[in-house]
Amino acid sequence: MESTKRLEVVLHSGRGLRDVKHLRPMDPYAKVWIAGDGKESKQRTPIARKGACNPKWECCMHFDISSVSTDYILFFQIKHSGTLCDRRIGEVQVRFADLLAVGISIP
Repeated sequence: MESTKRLEVVLHSGRGLRDVKHLRPMDPYAKVWIAGDGKESKQRTPIARKGACNPKWECCMHFDISSVSTDYILFFQIKHSGTLCDRRIGEVQVRFADLLAVGISIP
């Protein structure tokens, strides 16, 4: 039986986000998840009310992973919290292999 590792991801802020509201300040939040072990545990930040294009979240998230694999991908999706529906602002995917290549330690 493999032991589970806990990965901590801290999302501090966003800068220069694409403005999807134009007339009023955006209310951005981020969804974060890891894919690669057959399950996806999605988490999200609180909404940065009137965070506009430079939101600050200072949000700490924890993910349980079964092992350290270079096949894992860390996903970040930024959205505006709307009244009727949420709008996608942007997203990025970071492979664990890329993190390890620059010397970031993964448990």
